[in-house]
Amino acid sequence: MDDATVAGVVPRRSAGRPPDEEKTREILEAGRRQFITRGFEATTIESVAEEAGVSKVTVYKRFTSKTGLFAAIIRELVGRMGDAVARMPGASGALRERLIVCGFSLMKSVVCREIIAVDRLVAQESERHQELAEALFEAGPRLALQQLAATLREGPGQCDLDLSDPVAVAQDLLSLWFGFEWEAIRLNVREIPDEEWLRQHVERCVDRILLAYRE
Repeated sequence: MDDATVAGVVPRRSAGRPPDEEKTREILEAGRRQFITRGFEATTIESVAEEAGVSKVTVYKRFTSKTGLFAAIIRELVGRMGDAVARMPGASGALRERLIVCGFSLMKSVVCREIIAVDRLVAQESERHQELAEALFEAGPRLALQQLAATLREGPGQCDLDLSDPVAVAQDLLSLWFGFEWEAIRLNVREIPDEEWLRQHVERCVDRILLAYRE
């Protein structure tokens, strides 16, 4: 008896994707939705299997356990986040413009409902799944710091700035970008802002850093 018969529904398949790959993708998507909306404890293999249109045996075969499924989902999202941060574009011209381009690209990739939901979920489970918290940190804050420091090392573009320690400058700038307002967003105190607000926020923080590091 196949999974469609067991679950009573026909699995969804996208054109051109092998059935096994499609089935795995549907399990991951169902699991992601349920972990984010229900939390780790309330999500079950049975509920994920039902939503994905497969049997729970299929889920166990692919991911071994609920923890294994959770880890696979987080690692996939971490990978996507890391890719987005790594693609922070460079820019020609003065340092201010280069930093604004990098900052706006970074904030657009991170300030979204899915990444925020994953951030909250990993924080809740960090004691039991420390390796996932570390992976999220490496793909997000750590990689962003490296990319931003590299931008600062490319050349100041302004001779009146002290950029002798680009890592410290990058840390300070990230702290401004992801400071008070970011915490308000993460805690649902304020709505996710639009792109115009993000751009103005990025520019304001860049100007503060350039002023602070003026020689």
